[in-house]
Amino acid sequence: YGVVTMPFSVRMGINAFLAGFIPTENLRFRDAALSFKVSERAEAESGDKNDVMRSYSYPGMTKTQQNKQSKFILHVEAGSFTDSEIIVLLGENGTGKTTFVRMLAGLLKSDEQAKLEEEGMDYEASQAGVPDLNVSYKPQKISPKFQGTVRQLLHKRVRDSYVHPQFVSDVMKPLVIDNIIDNGVQTLSGGELQRLAIVLALGQPADVYLLDEPS
Repeated sequence: YGVVTMPFSVRMGINAFLAGFIPTENLRFRDAALSFKVSERAEAESGDKNDVMRSYSYPGMTKTQQNKQSKFILHVEAGSFTDSEIIVLLGENGTGKTTFVRMLAGLLKSDEQAKLEEEGMDYEASQAGVPDLNVSYKPQKISPKFQGTVRQLLHKRVRDSYVHPQFVSDVMKPLVIDNIIDNGVQTLSGGELQRLAIVLALGQPADVYLLDEPS
């Protein structure tokens, strides 16, 4: 059983697909319309409808990590990025990708910050590192401690997001969360934990989403 419509023009066909509704047949084939919004948070907070892009920048930084066997020094060049921009960071193992992401997330301080703090220059230290960002971060390694089911964890951490139709279609369904939603978090495989962690990260309202090893 199905419905076959008469041909639409390109414009009308695209609009019907996005709306999830065929007006000539009075038929709805999707619960919610597909909408594409550019930097909605930035537009709402700036108050200027013409200024929908927000830029973030970070200074040049150095991070030294060492143990008895080895010493690693990461040199970060100053850079910037904007809202509604997806950046993929590629590199061989051990080149400092996770260290850099953790610095952006505010979980690691640069050598410059640490030195200034030791000298009692707290304000200068705050200016020497990454500016305060509203960040949602998915770490590379997942160590679950929650004792309930996936559904209970989603309800606790991202209650509003995980039932929103747009979030379900854009995130939950592609990551096939329905197949594990009633499983215990402690029983999930490594890949299932990664998928769950991505959902939890994307379900948080944030300006910047940092996903370490999302594949």
